[in-house]
Amino acid sequence: MAGSLIESRYQISRDSLPPPTPENQDLEFLVYGRHLVCLEKMYRPIIYVAVHYHTLPYHVQNNHPVSQQVFDHAQKALDTYAILIPNLWHHFRHQWIWNIMRSTFGAAIQIIAAVLSRLQNGGAGWCLVPPHNWPALIRMSIRTLKAWSGEQGDLDIMRTTLERMYQGTCLLAGVRSDM
Repeated sequence: MAGSLIESRYQISRDSLPPPTPENQDLEFLVYGRHLVCLEKMYRPIIYVAVHYHTLPYHVQNNHPVSQQVFDHAQKALDTYAILIPNLWHHFRHQWIWNIMRSTFGAAIQIIAAVLSRLQNGGAGWCLVPPHNWPALIRMSIRTLKAWSGEQGDLDIMRTTLERMYQGTCLLAGVRSDM
């Protein structure tokens, strides 16, 4: 019984929070935002493996269960990034702004990596499917970084780097960058 009490005490989900009201809206944002930031950090190595899958040893590439797991989790990562970027773009000043900026940047970079990986593989075999609105997500990340670039010098460097990567990816993918 003590174990179940401890387990239930620390189980927090977005659904268990009270509905947003002016009194608890900030709390919900902070809890959900930290959840998304943690997922972005955890999924990073999986995206790396999926993007570089063609460089893995032949026996790993031909192991269907391993391939399935890698690409299922990598696809979940991309789906999470498609949620993270729009949910964290509009916020107020708080102690986690530094982490949010880096997670927004990291998510955008990983989406670009998925787009480039798909272009390289030609969509054949095991490959990632970037979010259908990936250009809008990257532009939103760029705007978020730009909005906060006056606060920290490295954010402007991150923004300009992301802009160049985005424009180059759009050129390769045959998509208008609208910048």
